[in-house]
Amino acid sequence: MSRETPDLITTPAALEELKARLEEAPVVAVDSEMDSFYSYREKICLVQFSTEKADYLVDPLRLDLSPLGSVFEDPERVTVFHAGENDIPYFRHQYGFGFGRLFDTYLAARVLGYPQCGLAGLLETHFQVRLDKKFQMADWRIRPLPPGMAEYARMDTRYLIPLREILSAELARADRLAEAESEFRRASKAIWTEKTFDPDGWVRLKGARRMPASANGFLQTLYAWREGEASRRNLPPFRILPDPLLLSLASSPPEDLQALRETARHPTLEACGPAILEALREGRSLGRVPTPRPRGRLDEMLTREQESLFRRLRAWRNRRSAERGVEADRVAPNRILRQIALQAPTTREELARVPGMEPWRMAEYATEILECLDSGSSPD
Repeated sequence: MSRETPDLITTPAALEELKARLEEAPVVAVDSEMDSFYSYREKICLVQFSTEKADYLVDPLRLDLSPLGSVFEDPERVTVFHAGENDIPYFRHQYGFGFGRLFDTYLAARVLGYPQCGLAGLLETHFQVRLDKKFQMADWRIRPLPPGMAEYARMDTRYLIPLREILSAELARADRLAEAESEFRRASKAIWTEKTFDPDGWVRLKGARRMPASANGFLQTLYAWREGEASRRNLPPFRILPDPLLLSLASSPPEDLQALRETARHPTLEACGPAILEALREGRSLGRVPTPRPRGRLDEMLTREQESLFRRLRAWRNRRSAERGVEADRVAPNRILRQIALQAPTTREELARVPGMEPWRMAEYATEILECLDSGSSPD
């Protein structure tokens, strides 16, 4: 199965040739590399394609890939991704791509209950191939593209088509095709959302919830300053100030430039000292700031009876996921169980109207869920 690493496609004429070759292929594997570790507003910097016959690398920094859209919108052609929900929103946003027929090897592995669903683990299991991940955090804006990075990128799609064949057969044997295809359809609709500033985002920093309330104001204003600086300079926030340093400054806020620079050796403390001190002064003026409650957990409060239903449903779900050998959310994520507890359906028709109760989930679990709701205890 060895192939040579292809040259990078950089001209419109070569892109047209690629389009013609992709249109001849019944299955096309796709992946992309982005500048997430180097830009605040990340973008696609390299796109990899594989067919059963060849691999291709395309330079989206020099080319508009929108002419390839018709290739992937064709419902007769299968597009294979691994964890495509990371890539699809950017293809849709940057090039207007839609995906008529998707197969995602990561989602398929999750449906099948693989203990390791990452691409490296799957390739080692099925092809005895070890991926070298040393370029995982590389700067994909570099041109000319170094040979090692090109080979690393090519390997991300090289085995996706035969891997899809293996996983498809396993899904069929396990009678899980309907479940997997439902997941593929959901993933194909993933959309890009513009990055917006969340003033409460500081609470999600690792260790932030363990900070004393007296430090929250400092952390809030430092976080806001860092986010603005990252956006202005188009750099990831961690390249402005790493999270541990942000928490350290909030925990023991220095009051002058000398104390600030003695906190740690970091170029931002040297270059932006006055602005950081101003953010700290603003934080001091806020006083004690309560820690915000996590968003999205309690869209609607449960009554005591509903909470009891939710706990029973969750116990049933956890047992069923253990029996299947899959993660719990493959049976039913908590958001679905909460809605079931809130609505307390008594018939299949009512249960089917709960968001997330797709046909495959209804066919497999509806009877058990209704028994759980009716009996007051999880079914045996």
